[in-house]
Amino acid sequence: MILTFCILTFFWFVLSGIFTNFPLIPGLLSILLISILFNAIIKIIKVSKSNFNPLYFIYFIFYTFKEILKSNIQVAKIILTKTPESKIAIIKNYNTNDIQTFITSSSITITPGTITLEATKDYLIIHCLDFENANSLEEIQDIKDFELAQIVKKLEGN
Repeated sequence: MILTFCILTFFWFVLSGIFTNFPLIPGLLSILLISILFNAIIKIIKVSKSNFNPLYFIYFIFYTFKEILKSNIQVAKIILTKTPESKIAIIKNYNTNDIQTFITSSSITITPGTITLEATKDYLIIHCLDFENANSLEEIQDIKDFELAQIVKKLEGN
């Protein structure tokens, strides 16, 4: 945890360039909180005995940012050009454990226009802002068709 704190503090000082008391104290508190959370996540990964793959984690981060950007554009188009027709989609959960389900449902939720309402070991219930997106989710019949589930499985080394 100390190493994480030191690295984040160094980057915070380099990137912010601010050394006055007001931003310094909240900044250091934020770094401390992030360090604690990061180390808790690492402990959970070690306890779950998963084969965490750091290369796929980097790929997962870029994939998630790409999907967020793409979804932001889709949501803007929907809001500017038509009245949103939302729908709830129920899709099969292809994950094999709770960590994979958590990562998948959280990734869906942070993507604009979608939110995971419920996640069980058998299915995910997702509210979609756009009727067409909900229909495309419901058409997923195999894990080969669900790119996010494939990435999450590889992230954990499955």
